[in-house]
Amino acid sequence: MSEDLFGNEVLDVSLSKDTSRRISNDMEQVRKVAQRGVDGTTYLLGAKSKVYQLVDPNRMRPVPLWEAGVVLQLLDSGMFTRGGKTKTMLCGAVRISVTWVNVPLSTKRTLSRWAALRVPQTWAAAADQKGA
Repeated sequence: MSEDLFGNEVLDVSLSKDTSRRISNDMEQVRKVAQRGVDGTTYLLGAKSKVYQLVDPNRMRPVPLWEAGVVLQLLDSGMFTRGGKTKTMLCGAVRISVTWVNVPLSTKRTLSRWAALRVPQTWAAAADQKGA
């Protein structure tokens, strides 16, 4: 048994072998990956939802697990879309068939709105008063 955030006991649940997606609640990670897509990082999607990054026109490299999870999360939410372009690319010495991941204009607009968000000063003052 282990505890949740509030100290309540919860059962340990082991993940199955096919659990390949990790959902991130870290908005900074989500914003960072979405911004990379907007800024020109080309993500590629292989078999079994394996995520790669384009290195040059013929080569790619796998992305870290946390980044792959966020890319898949953005695909599921519609902030990224699967492109129609499919190509066989080199990853090391292996040839892998991949599909391009596109960034729609709506994602660029969403990131612009997120960039304009600020924490109200009253929140900071309240946190200071509580000693947080």
